[in-house]
Amino acid sequence: MDQCPHCGQPMLPTMRLGVAFTPLKAKIFDAIARATPSGGIYSRDLLELIYPDKPVTDGTRRTLRAHISQINDMLLGVDHYIAAGQRCQPYRLMRRNIKETG
Repeated sequence: MDQCPHCGQPMLPTMRLGVAFTPLKAKIFDAIARATPSGGIYSRDLLELIYPDKPVTDGTRRTLRAHISQINDMLLGVDHYIAAGQRCQPYRLMRRNIKETG
């Protein structure tokens, strides 16, 4: 098992939708996916799940947005993405509208 040389966390990829995620990104993805059927998850609730020992601040919100942006970059090759809600809107796992050409 490889460990991060900076923080010591395990660096085992976790597969979601055929994409390899770090454990933290998989935890974020899973929380959003679980909450999607009931309307999604708000950033404050997601932050409290992901970082239970840290206060919710502008810094932790920016960190979460960066992780979600990176997750979406990783999902470019599949038919799902995370809808990053505007202010006061929850994060949800969405299916892309892929039109067939022919």
